[in-house]
Amino acid sequence: MVYADKPPYDILKNELLSFADIQQMKRFARFWDLYYNSGNFKQSLKCLWPDGDVFEQFHAFSVWVFGQTQSTWKISLERLAQLLFDYLTGAKGGDETATAALLIGDIMKLEGRKMPNFLKPFAFEKTELKQSSASGHNKRQIRRM
Repeated sequence: MVYADKPPYDILKNELLSFADIQQMKRFARFWDLYYNSGNFKQSLKCLWPDGDVFEQFHAFSVWVFGQTQSTWKISLERLAQLLFDYLTGAKGGDETATAALLIGDIMKLEGRKMPNFLKPFAFEKTELKQSSASGHNKRQIRRM
């Protein structure tokens, strides 16, 4: 086994997993945190796995996102939404209007959020979406609703 020489001394490769395999697993986990665990894309993210094959579909999405960004850090909420929209409408062939409506519902769920510029053409009369008010300690809980 080969370990990193600095804390947290994680495994870089072993006899079963190459360095590339381990890096892909780390990217999958990071994008899972950004998209699923954040609660920011509760409804729209379900479009990635309409047949219920969550792992395979999210894996393909995480590979695609990394290919677009070459990063797993410092990706804004607007950029995350744009990437999800592009993947669902481009690679998956989803309907732009329906996908945009789901993303608008997800993103505008919290009071004070700005509508992403790329979604404004799809907003129509929805610019005055009902938003949940959240204090600092329960914003994450409201996103999960």
